[in-house]
Amino acid sequence: MTPAETNKLLTVLMAAYQTRYDDPEMLAEVYERMWADLPYETAAAAVHAHIASRKYFPRVSEIREAVIRGQLLLPSAPEAFAMLGTQTMLPKLVRQAYEFCGGHWERTNTRETLRWRAQFCKTYEELVAAEVQRTNEQWLLSAHDPVQISGAVS
Repeated sequence: MTPAETNKLLTVLMAAYQTRYDDPEMLAEVYERMWADLPYETAAAAVHAHIASRKYFPRVSEIREAVIRGQLLLPSAPEAFAMLGTQTMLPKLVRQAYEFCGGHWERTNTRETLRWRAQFCKTYEELVAAEVQRTNEQWLLSAHDPVQISGAVS
C-alpha cells in the first residue's frame, strides 16, 4: 500500500472515530511503515469492517490480522466444526484441532458434546491465532528492514 493510500484510510478512521492526535505525522509514519506490505483493497475492507463493528480506533495489528485472515481464507470456528461431519479432507488447522481434541473416537463417544464442541472451537481459534501470527511475522520480515521511525526514542 502506498503512503497516500494509508493516509486515505487514516483520514477515514479519524473521521469515523472523531479522533485527534498530538502528533499526526508520527501516527501516519507508523501506520505507513507497518501497512506498506498490505494490499490496499483488502486493508480498506478491513478498515470499513472495523469501523462498523468496533468502538475504538484500531491498532496497527488489528488491521494487519484482519487482512491476513482474509488472505489465508481460514474458516471461522463454527464453520470448521461444521466441516467435521461433511468433509473427509479437512483443512490443516481443522484437522489439527480435531486430532488434538481426541479425533473421531472422542467426538463420537463423548457424552458431553457441547463441551467437546467448545473445546474444539477454542483449540481451533488458538491454532488460527498462531498461524496468523506466524504469517504476520513472515510478511514483516520479508517486507521491512528493522523498523526505524524518525523521532522515535531508542
